Order: sequence, then structure tokens, then C-alpha cells
Amino acid sequence: MTTPDALATLTERLTRLEARVERLTRAVRAYVDLTDRRDHIATQERRDAFERLINLELHVFPHLAEDIRGLHGIIGDYHDKADQPLDRRTP
Repeated sequence: MTTPDALATLTERLTRLEARVERLTRAVRAYVDLTDRRDHIATQERRDAFERLINLELHVFPHLAEDIRGLHGIIGDYHDKADQPLDRRTP
């Protein structure tokens, strides 16, 4: 049998537990939001850095894009790549 005191104690403990769960849920949501923002910023920084590298390469080597297209015209690109025995890259 449960006494009224035991029931009141259980109710009080359940209320405290609910409050803890709510605080933890808010903390987890804030952490997820923070990591999402951090990932978005990091992705944008990588994208910007890649663009800066491309611009730098094209500035230092102005004929690089043409040379790469010419090279791909000779050896092929992706699926039509010529069979090179020294090229061990997987397609």
C-alpha cells in the first residue's frame, strides 16, 4: 500500500525529474544549433578558400584551364580515360 506521504514524495520527485529532462532537452537543442552553425560556417569557409585557390592558380598560371582541357583531350577524362598502366587511381 502506498501512503499519501509516499505518493507526495513520488510526485515531487517526478516533477523535479521532468524539470531536469526539460533543461537537458533545451541544452541538447542549443548544442545541435551551435554545431549546425559551426558546420555551416566551416563549409562556407572551405568553399571560399577553394574559390580563392582557383583564382590564385588562374592568376599565376593564366593558361592553366586551357592546358587542363587540352590534357583531358589527349588522355581522356573520367569514363573515356585512356588506359595508363602507371595510373593506379580508381575511377
